[in-house]
Amino acid sequence: MRRLLVIVAMVAVTPAHADPVDDQVARGEELGRQGAWTQAIDHFKAADRLAPRAKHACLIGLAYARRELWAEAELFFQQCHRRSTPGDPLPEWLPEAETQLAQKLALSSAAPITIVVDPPASVPKITLSSFAPDETFVPGTFHLAPGSHVIDVQAPGYDPAQRTIFVADATPQLIRIALHEPRERSRVPWLVMGTGVAIGLGALAYDHYVLQPTRDRYTSATYQWQYDQAKADFPGEQRIALGLFATAAVVASIGVVLRYTVYRHRDVEPVHVGPLVGRGTTGVAIEWAP
Repeated sequence: MRRLLVIVAMVAVTPAHADPVDDQVARGEELGRQGAWTQAIDHFKAADRLAPRAKHACLIGLAYARRELWAEAELFFQQCHRRSTPGDPLPEWLPEAETQLAQKLALSSAAPITIVVDPPASVPKITLSSFAPDETFVPGTFHLAPGSHVIDVQAPGYDPAQRTIFVADATPQLIRIALHEPRERSRVPWLVMGTGVAIGLGALAYDHYVLQPTRDRYTSATYQWQYDQAKADFPGEQRIALGLFATAAVVASIGVVLRYTVYRHRDVEPVHVGPLVGRGTTGVAIEWAP
Protein backbone atom coordinates (compact mmCIF):
# COMPACT_ATOMS: atom_id res chain seq x y z
CA MET A 1 0.00 0.00 0.00
CA ARG A 2 2.85 2.42 0.80
CA ARG A 3 4.44 1.76 -2.64
CA LEU A 4 1.10 2.49 -4.34
CA LEU A 5 0.76 5.81 -2.54
CA VAL A 6 4.27 6.84 -3.59
CA ILE A 7 3.46 6.10 -7.26
CA VAL A 8 0.22 8.07 -7.05
CA ALA A 9 2.04 11.03 -5.50
CA MET A 10 4.65 11.00 -8.26
CA VAL A 11 2.00 11.03 -10.98
CA ALA A 12 0.21 13.89 -9.27
CA VAL A 13 3.24 16.16 -9.24
CA THR A 14 4.46 15.33 -12.78
CA PRO A 15 3.89 18.42 -14.96
CA ALA A 16 1.67 18.04 -18.01
CA HIS A 17 3.26 18.15 -21.42
CA ALA A 18 3.44 21.67 -22.84
CA ASP A 19 0.95 22.42 -25.58
CA PRO A 20 2.90 22.53 -28.89
CA VAL A 21 0.90 25.53 -30.11
CA ASP A 22 1.53 27.57 -26.98
CA ASP A 23 5.16 26.47 -27.03
CA GLN A 24 5.65 27.85 -30.56
CA VAL A 25 3.95 31.12 -29.59
CA ALA A 26 6.13 31.44 -26.48
CA ARG A 27 9.29 30.87 -28.51
CA GLY A 28 8.20 33.47 -31.05
CA GLU A 29 7.44 36.04 -28.34
CA GLU A 30 10.81 35.45 -26.70
CA LEU A 31 12.59 35.92 -30.04
CA GLY A 32 10.56 39.08 -30.58
CA ARG A 33 11.74 40.50 -27.27
CA GLN A 34 15.28 39.83 -28.50
CA GLY A 35 14.59 41.65 -31.77
CA ALA A 36 14.86 38.46 -33.88
CA TRP A 37 11.62 39.12 -35.72
CA THR A 38 12.34 36.91 -38.74
CA GLN A 39 12.79 33.84 -36.54
CA ALA A 40 9.78 34.91 -34.46
CA ILE A 41 7.60 34.89 -37.60
CA ASP A 42 8.66 31.30 -38.32
CA HIS A 43 7.46 30.19 -34.88
CA PHE A 44 4.21 32.13 -35.11
CA LYS A 45 3.54 30.54 -38.49
CA ALA A 46 4.33 27.10 -37.07
CA ALA A 47 1.76 27.71 -34.32
CA ASP A 48 -0.76 28.89 -36.91
CA ARG A 49 -0.28 25.74 -39.01
CA LEU A 50 -1.11 23.67 -35.95
CA ALA A 51 -4.12 25.80 -34.95
CA PRO A 52 -5.21 28.79 -37.08
CA ARG A 53 -6.20 31.55 -34.67
CA ALA A 54 -6.75 35.29 -34.78
CA LYS A 55 -4.00 35.81 -32.22
CA HIS A 56 -1.44 34.03 -34.40
CA ALA A 57 -2.26 36.18 -37.44
CA CYS A 58 -2.00 39.32 -35.29
CA LEU A 59 1.39 38.26 -33.94
CA ILE A 60 2.68 37.58 -37.45
CA GLY A 61 1.41 41.00 -38.55
CA LEU A 62 3.07 42.68 -35.58
CA ALA A 63 6.37 40.96 -36.33
CA TYR A 64 6.19 42.12 -39.95
CA ALA A 65 5.42 45.65 -38.78
CA ARG A 66 8.52 45.55 -36.59
CA ARG A 67 10.48 44.50 -39.69
CA GLU A 68 8.92 47.46 -41.53
CA LEU A 69 7.31 45.17 -44.11
CA TRP A 70 4.08 47.12 -44.20
CA ALA A 71 2.20 45.14 -46.88
CA GLU A 72 2.73 41.84 -45.06
CA ALA A 73 1.74 43.42 -41.74
CA GLU A 74 -1.44 44.80 -43.31
CA LEU A 75 -2.26 41.38 -44.80
CA PHE A 76 -2.03 39.54 -41.48
CA PHE A 77 -3.85 42.23 -39.50
CA GLN A 78 -6.73 41.87 -41.97
CA GLN A 79 -6.59 38.10 -41.56
CA CYS A 80 -6.65 38.59 -37.80
CA HIS A 81 -9.91 40.56 -38.06
CA ARG A 82 -11.52 37.92 -40.31
CA ARG A 83 -10.71 35.15 -37.86
CA SER A 84 -11.76 36.88 -34.66
CA THR A 85 -14.65 35.38 -32.73
CA PRO A 86 -15.91 35.74 -29.15
CA GLY A 87 -13.83 32.69 -28.31
CA ASP A 88 -10.83 33.97 -30.24
CA PRO A 89 -10.85 37.75 -29.63
CA LEU A 90 -8.53 40.39 -31.03
CA PRO A 91 -5.50 41.27 -28.89
CA GLU A 92 -5.81 44.45 -26.83
CA TRP A 93 -2.69 45.90 -28.45
CA LEU A 94 -4.01 45.57 -32.02
CA PRO A 95 -5.67 49.03 -32.36
CA GLU A 96 -2.45 50.82 -31.43
CA ALA A 97 -0.43 48.62 -33.79
CA GLU A 98 -2.85 49.31 -36.65
CA THR A 99 -2.69 53.04 -35.99
CA GLN A 100 1.09 52.96 -36.20
CA LEU A 101 0.86 50.90 -39.40
CA ALA A 102 -1.54 53.39 -40.99
CA GLN A 103 0.83 56.25 -40.16
CA LYS A 104 3.76 54.40 -41.70
CA LEU A 105 1.79 53.58 -44.85
CA ALA A 106 0.73 57.22 -45.22
CA LEU A 107 4.38 58.29 -45.19
CA SER A 108 5.52 55.55 -47.57
CA SER A 109 5.35 55.38 -51.38
CA ALA A 110 3.28 52.20 -51.28
CA ALA A 111 0.20 52.22 -53.52
CA PRO A 112 -3.22 50.87 -52.48
CA ILE A 113 -3.87 48.01 -54.90
CA THR A 114 -7.41 46.63 -54.95
CA ILE A 115 -7.64 43.09 -56.32
CA VAL A 116 -11.04 41.84 -57.46
CA VAL A 117 -11.57 38.26 -58.65
CA ASP A 118 -14.52 37.16 -60.78
CA PRO A 119 -16.61 35.23 -60.01
CA PRO A 120 -16.59 36.33 -56.35
CA ALA A 121 -18.04 32.98 -55.21
CA SER A 122 -14.98 31.09 -56.51
CA VAL A 123 -13.26 31.26 -53.06
CA PRO A 124 -9.95 32.38 -54.58
CA LYS A 125 -6.58 32.26 -52.88
CA ILE A 126 -4.07 34.90 -53.94
CA THR A 127 -0.30 34.89 -53.66
CA LEU A 128 2.11 37.70 -54.50
CA SER A 129 5.67 37.35 -55.74
CA SER A 130 6.81 39.89 -53.15
CA PHE A 131 5.37 37.81 -50.29
CA ALA A 132 6.59 34.52 -48.87
CA PRO A 133 5.28 31.50 -50.87
CA ASP A 134 3.26 30.18 -47.91
CA GLU A 135 1.32 33.45 -47.50
CA THR A 136 -2.06 33.53 -49.22
CA PHE A 137 -4.85 36.05 -48.94
CA VAL A 138 -8.33 36.79 -50.23
CA PRO A 139 -9.24 39.63 -52.61
CA GLY A 140 -9.08 43.08 -51.08
CA THR A 141 -6.96 46.22 -50.92
CA PHE A 142 -3.26 46.06 -50.09
CA HIS A 143 -0.45 48.59 -50.10
CA LEU A 144 2.38 47.43 -52.35
CA ALA A 145 5.80 49.00 -52.65
CA PRO A 146 6.96 50.39 -56.02
CA GLY A 147 8.16 47.74 -58.42
CA SER A 148 6.89 44.76 -60.38
CA HIS A 149 4.56 42.28 -58.69
CA VAL A 150 3.22 38.97 -59.99
CA ILE A 151 -0.27 38.04 -58.76
CA ASP A 152 -1.24 34.35 -58.81
CA VAL A 153 -4.85 33.33 -58.24
CA GLN A 154 -6.09 29.80 -57.60
CA ALA A 155 -9.61 28.60 -56.86
CA PRO A 156 -11.21 25.14 -56.74
CA GLY A 157 -12.76 24.21 -60.07
CA TYR A 158 -11.05 27.00 -62.05
CA ASP A 159 -7.89 27.34 -64.10
CA PRO A 160 -5.09 29.26 -62.32
CA ALA A 161 -4.71 32.88 -63.36
CA GLN A 162 -1.70 35.18 -63.26
CA ARG A 163 -1.26 38.91 -63.70
CA THR A 164 1.86 41.06 -63.56
CA ILE A 165 1.43 44.65 -62.36
CA PHE A 166 3.84 47.54 -61.99
CA VAL A 167 3.66 50.04 -59.15
CA ALA A 168 5.36 53.31 -60.02
CA ASP A 169 4.10 55.53 -57.21
CA ALA A 170 1.33 55.76 -54.63
CA THR A 171 -1.44 56.01 -57.25
CA PRO A 172 -4.27 53.55 -56.43
CA GLN A 173 -4.92 50.72 -58.87
CA LEU A 174 -7.87 48.41 -59.43
CA ILE A 175 -6.88 44.97 -60.68
CA ARG A 176 -9.71 42.75 -61.89
CA ILE A 177 -8.86 39.11 -62.60
CA ALA A 178 -11.35 36.76 -64.27
CA LEU A 179 -11.20 33.03 -63.58
CA HIS A 180 -12.25 30.48 -66.17
CA GLU A 181 -13.48 26.95 -65.75
CA PRO A 182 -11.10 24.27 -67.06
CA ARG A 183 -11.49 23.56 -70.75
CA GLU A 184 -11.43 20.06 -72.09
CA ARG A 185 -8.31 19.54 -74.14
CA SER A 186 -8.67 18.78 -77.82
CA ARG A 187 -8.49 15.11 -78.77
CA VAL A 188 -6.81 15.82 -82.10
CA PRO A 189 -3.20 15.19 -80.90
CA TRP A 190 -4.19 11.98 -79.11
CA LEU A 191 -6.03 10.66 -82.17
CA VAL A 192 -3.04 11.43 -84.36
CA MET A 193 -0.68 9.72 -81.90
CA GLY A 194 -3.06 6.77 -81.63
CA THR A 195 -3.16 6.47 -85.38
CA GLY A 196 0.64 6.38 -85.43
CA VAL A 197 0.64 3.62 -82.82
CA ALA A 198 -1.96 1.65 -84.79
CA ILE A 199 0.13 1.92 -87.95
CA GLY A 200 3.15 0.78 -85.97
CA LEU A 201 1.28 -2.28 -84.71
CA GLY A 202 0.20 -3.00 -88.27
CA ALA A 203 3.84 -2.73 -89.38
CA LEU A 204 4.87 -5.24 -86.73
CA ALA A 205 2.14 -7.63 -87.83
CA TYR A 206 3.15 -7.25 -91.49
CA ASP A 207 6.79 -7.86 -90.62
CA HIS A 208 5.93 -10.99 -88.62
CA TYR A 209 3.32 -12.60 -90.85
CA VAL A 210 4.44 -11.49 -94.35
CA LEU A 211 8.03 -10.30 -94.47
CA GLN A 212 9.53 -12.83 -92.05
CA PRO A 213 8.23 -15.92 -93.95
CA THR A 214 9.61 -14.42 -97.20
CA ARG A 215 12.91 -13.74 -95.45
CA ASP A 216 13.01 -17.32 -94.21
CA ARG A 217 12.34 -18.68 -97.72
CA TYR A 218 15.02 -16.38 -99.11
CA THR A 219 17.70 -17.57 -96.68
CA SER A 220 16.76 -21.26 -96.59
CA ALA A 221 15.71 -21.99 -100.17
CA THR A 222 16.55 -25.53 -101.30
CA TYR A 223 15.84 -25.11 -104.99
CA GLN A 224 16.78 -22.37 -107.36
CA TRP A 225 13.18 -21.55 -108.22
CA GLN A 226 12.34 -21.08 -104.50
CA TYR A 227 15.30 -18.74 -104.14
CA ASP A 228 14.37 -16.74 -107.23
CA GLN A 229 10.75 -16.33 -106.12
CA ALA A 230 11.69 -15.27 -102.58
CA LYS A 231 14.35 -12.93 -103.96
CA ALA A 232 11.75 -11.32 -106.21
CA ASP A 233 9.17 -10.89 -103.42
CA PHE A 234 11.48 -9.78 -100.59
CA PRO A 235 12.52 -6.25 -101.73
CA GLY A 236 8.94 -5.11 -102.33
CA GLU A 237 7.67 -6.52 -99.06
CA GLN A 238 10.63 -5.01 -97.22
CA ARG A 239 9.89 -1.59 -98.68
CA ILE A 240 6.27 -1.89 -97.51
CA ALA A 241 7.37 -2.82 -93.95
CA LEU A 242 9.89 0.01 -93.79
CA GLY A 243 7.32 2.42 -95.17
CA LEU A 244 4.80 1.39 -92.52
CA PHE A 245 7.33 1.83 -89.71
CA ALA A 246 8.41 5.23 -91.05
CA THR A 247 4.79 6.34 -91.43
CA ALA A 248 4.01 5.27 -87.87
CA ALA A 249 6.95 7.26 -86.52
CA VAL A 250 6.05 10.37 -88.52
CA VAL A 251 2.35 10.29 -87.59
CA ALA A 252 3.07 9.73 -83.89
CA SER A 253 5.63 12.56 -83.94
CA ILE A 254 3.10 14.90 -85.55
CA GLY A 255 0.66 14.09 -82.74
CA VAL A 256 3.27 14.93 -80.10
CA VAL A 257 4.14 18.21 -81.83
CA LEU A 258 0.45 19.17 -82.11
CA ARG A 259 -0.10 18.39 -78.43
CA TYR A 260 2.58 20.81 -77.25
CA THR A 261 2.20 23.55 -79.88
CA VAL A 262 -1.01 24.16 -81.81
CA TYR A 263 -3.32 22.35 -79.37
CA ARG A 264 -1.60 23.21 -76.14
CA HIS A 265 -4.54 25.36 -74.97
CA ARG A 266 -7.15 24.64 -77.61
CA ASP A 267 -10.69 23.54 -76.87
CA VAL A 268 -12.25 20.33 -78.13
CA GLU A 269 -12.89 20.31 -81.84
CA PRO A 270 -14.66 17.78 -84.05
CA VAL A 271 -12.33 15.17 -85.47
CA HIS A 272 -13.03 12.75 -88.32
CA VAL A 273 -10.86 9.69 -88.92
CA GLY A 274 -11.32 7.39 -91.88
CA PRO A 275 -9.56 5.24 -94.45
CA LEU A 276 -7.85 6.80 -97.45
CA VAL A 277 -7.97 4.43 -100.38
CA GLY A 278 -6.90 5.31 -103.90
CA ARG A 279 -5.27 3.81 -106.93
CA GLY A 280 -2.10 2.27 -105.59
CA THR A 281 -2.44 4.15 -102.30
CA THR A 282 -3.70 3.08 -98.89
CA GLY A 283 -3.62 5.21 -95.76
CA VAL A 284 -5.53 6.95 -92.97
CA ALA A 285 -7.20 10.35 -93.34
CA ILE A 286 -7.51 12.58 -90.25
CA GLU A 287 -9.59 15.71 -90.66
CA TRP A 288 -10.39 18.47 -88.16
CA ALA A 289 -11.44 22.08 -88.19
CA PRO A 290 -8.50 24.54 -88.04
